[in-house]
Amino acid sequence: MKNRSLFALLVALFVSSFTIGLACSPPEDEDNPDATAPQEEILAAVTVTTAPLDPAHLRVIQECSWAMVGNHDTYNVGNWPTGTTYATYAYTSTDIGAWDSLRKAYARCPTPTTCTSGFFVSCLYKRTNGYLPSPYTGCQMSLTTGYGSSEMPGYACQGNSIGGFCPSGVRSHGGQCKAFVNLVAYRSGIYQYSGYGFKTLPSDDCIANTAATCDLSPKQWVTRPIDDKDMPLATYDNVVEGDFLRKPGGHAAIVVKKLARPNVIILDSNWTGGDGAENITSHQMGFNNYKDITDLGTYRVLRCVYTGKC
Repeated sequence: MKNRSLFALLVALFVSSFTIGLACSPPEDEDNPDATAPQEEILAAVTVTTAPLDPAHLRVIQECSWAMVGNHDTYNVGNWPTGTTYATYAYTSTDIGAWDSLRKAYARCPTPTTCTSGFFVSCLYKRTNGYLPSPYTGCQMSLTTGYGSSEMPGYACQGNSIGGFCPSGVRSHGGQCKAFVNLVAYRSGIYQYSGYGFKTLPSDDCIANTAATCDLSPKQWVTRPIDDKDMPLATYDNVVEGDFLRKPGGHAAIVVKKLARPNVIILDSNWTGGDGAENITSHQMGFNNYKDITDLGTYRVLRCVYTGKC
């Protein structure tokens, strides 16, 4: 009986500490950037055994590892760090073709010569007569506007030119969260048009409000069912490593490791460093029932990325 009582006490303390960790460390909305505090690493160390991933999900996990350290095999589901970990690889600028395709896809172009390319990528760059600027250099994000200067080109490591690994103490930047996970999906090879054509993730209106297709008029919108086959509401049980998650109008992330219920480790681009930029980071999140941006239960699983339905 004493052993049972001690076990019950330890379980109660463990559960309460989960709540503390989640409450202290919310990831941030694109529209309300803020720093994410370090996670409780002792809690995150409790992992679960999951079924082997299919080749497509495995490829995404490999690309997530590449985004963190420039190597496909350094991190995997079994050894992914359980505490908050910052990327050290200049991911966004080591494939200029993919980065430019991303920025063009997220551009706002009222006229052919007045594009604001990469408007939702955070680090904007200048368009002159419709051509890309050269050379590319690093850029300092704006702490006041949150989007950086429209004169700045592509970036990866703050204050440093592109290419390779970020110097010691310098973090890798990923732009805004949805654009970043879109880049990972594209570069993984599982989300492209033929001929390496860049494929853009569904609009937030489509993710949240359209039950059948993504091209209906607003008058035809209906709330997407909870158990929708292409974009179901996320639960601890229906997500696997490599899944893309999106809270419409809020945050986006990729599941890289499942921990003990209700938590997971996700990879995202988030305002975690306090340096005026959105850094590529992996950290803990959970299905905490808070019904806000910190609660993965308010996100949709973009299964359509894998099924070709979006």
